[in-house]
Amino acid sequence: MLRRLIVILTICLFTLPAVAQEALNLPADLFVLLNDGRIERYGVGAAGVRTVTPEGAYIIDFGVDAAGERLAYRTEDGLYITLIPATDVPLGDPIRLEAESASVPYFRGAGETIAWSPTGDALAYTTLTGARVYFQGSGGFVDLLESPMLSLSWSPGGTFLAAQAEQNVWWIYRRDGSLATLTSIIPSSIGTAWVSDSELVFAPADGSLRVMNLAAANAQSILLDDTIQYRLPYLTDEDALVFFARDPEVPEGYGVLMRLQRGATEVETLGQVPVALTGLRWTPDGSLLAAFQGGVIALYDPITGLGFPLPLQGAVAYGWGRPAPETTIAPTLIPGPTQVVVPLAAPTETPLPLATAPAPVAVTSTPAPAVTVTALVLSSDGYFLSPDFNGTLQVWRMPANGAPPGQYTGSLDDVGEYAIAPNDGTVAYVVTGELWIQPFSRAAPYYLTEITSFAPTNLTFSPDGALIAFADEERGIFTVPMDGTEDPSLLIVNAADTIYRRPQFSPDGSRLLVDIYRGDRVWTGVFDLTSKALIEAPVPDSPEDTRAARARWLADGRAYTYADAVAPSGVSAGFYVFDPVAAGSAPAQWVPFDSSINVRTAVEVLPGVIRAVIAQADVLQVVDIDLSGGGQTPVLAFDVPLNAPRISPNGRFVAGYENVTDRLGTLTIIDLQNGRRYQLTTPETSTAYQWRES
Repeated sequence: MLRRLIVILTICLFTLPAVAQEALNLPADLFVLLNDGRIERYGVGAAGVRTVTPEGAYIIDFGVDAAGERLAYRTEDGLYITLIPATDVPLGDPIRLEAESASVPYFRGAGETIAWSPTGDALAYTTLTGARVYFQGSGGFVDLLESPMLSLSWSPGGTFLAAQAEQNVWWIYRRDGSLATLTSIIPSSIGTAWVSDSELVFAPADGSLRVMNLAAANAQSILLDDTIQYRLPYLTDEDALVFFARDPEVPEGYGVLMRLQRGATEVETLGQVPVALTGLRWTPDGSLLAAFQGGVIALYDPITGLGFPLPLQGAVAYGWGRPAPETTIAPTLIPGPTQVVVPLAAPTETPLPLATAPAPVAVTSTPAPAVTVTALVLSSDGYFLSPDFNGTLQVWRMPANGAPPGQYTGSLDDVGEYAIAPNDGTVAYVVTGELWIQPFSRAAPYYLTEITSFAPTNLTFSPDGALIAFADEERGIFTVPMDGTEDPSLLIVNAADTIYRRPQFSPDGSRLLVDIYRGDRVWTGVFDLTSKALIEAPVPDSPEDTRAARARWLADGRAYTYADAVAPSGVSAGFYVFDPVAAGSAPAQWVPFDSSINVRTAVEVLPGVIRAVIAQADVLQVVDIDLSGGGQTPVLAFDVPLNAPRISPNGRFVAGYENVTDRLGTLTIIDLQNGRRYQLTTPETSTAYQWRES
């Protein structure tokens, strides 16, 4: 008969309202975020309950530093820190570290969404697209965009950061001054435990208990073999590793508590019954487990499985602060089976010193020799054209999650152009004068409409992915619903002396930015999709002035363009910002740069900040241009002949081509965060790389 866990909820222990409780036997101060945006602190011993919420703040998530003295929290307005007074007095004025770009947590309640480094000089916090780290010394931020993340934890010395993602995947980063470099990926672990500043114990889902040494090229040692499944490892205050082991006789998701003393060669069995482990997290000293469900927090004895709910409701997240002055009594040893193990080594290393001086954001050295890869973890999906086994150019997709690229389309003739829907990765493409759609969720494409010219159509999706705009050289600018439910609409009609090209949806999808070709001049127009009005910008003085053909939207609804070394005389090199709605308006801003520079590509990576790849003196450089203040910051310089560079939407990666022959080349991707250079080996050659907008 299977042994079952009988959880006894001793509700009678807490029959009074929370405010009336004089003492809770907690291992550390407990901070609870309620659904009304307030944080309450349940102090250890007789400290009682206090509200620790700045006046007028509606808090989304929070983190308390190791000393229990500082509170970091997020609201809709950004990320703040404030001191937590020792006495029951109002909190002081907070300091805002970041505005709305601080984002919001991807998920609350599964772990620490805001984590202080042990020394308190860095903050890591989850976002909708991954995580972000703020470094106090430099005042800089680093984005970690491998995948959405649920929980964060720093190593004891703050040298490494572990980030838990969905499906029990873990991303491990090394702190290098004011940078965070991905150093390891654990594809499966039900919990992890830091046992030194560079050693992490993990429990693969299919069995075994292992320790990884991040300071020794991620070398792994097997603590316990793979004949048994282990779960939720944790290093206690007594320097012992506790974890749960699943007896083959009990259901999946249950385990009995075990312990391994540092340096010991045998495992001790502590548990009396198998405990249901789903949703459990260790308390700071490793003496209890906490469960969070339905706005209620309950604590459980890991030996007996007995538990009790805390006297509060409406919780949306919780965290721990200052530990109790006296250590909770360690669990009583229950005799049980033993197993020979690899001893857990005593910590002998000295944590690496933390940088106190600001570290440069830029990597100024040439990237290391290219590393050949068959796949790569990226910040967003990539797409490109490459021949299939028949030699026909098809669209291929390179997933951001590190899976190998795969062929996406299967047309009988070469794909000439394509565009990617931002919402789901559906692809629109042109083959022999026909526009086709390959949905992300369907195996077969469907025909959308005819293209009557062989000139580029400049396909583009609306921000919501519902509409496609394209230019037909014979007729004008069209839009067509992506689902094919309506015929194409001809919005702007070409005339005998006027051709409209390169439609671009505004960030809100209400307007189209278009190029106007008339005579020997090209300039910019804005078409309002509601009023059907077309507003034209001033006509350039010179036919060699190509600024109009480089116009792009900014996130705030303005537009920008640039002039570089190929600009005609009388046109100053630099970035120009203008209001595309006001007819005949002059540029509102001009950010100059050296007239010898050629701009290869540019992307707005933050509001008002353009990241550009520029060529100067046979060297490619990546620079950030602040359109509001005019500041220019170098990011990376590399002596690599990269053709057709494309910057990822978040600005972390540059993709381009080396060894180009007959349009096809070797796809090269450079990580601007660490300067590493990767070359894709399968397929061997490709062209027309694009990033999927997110």
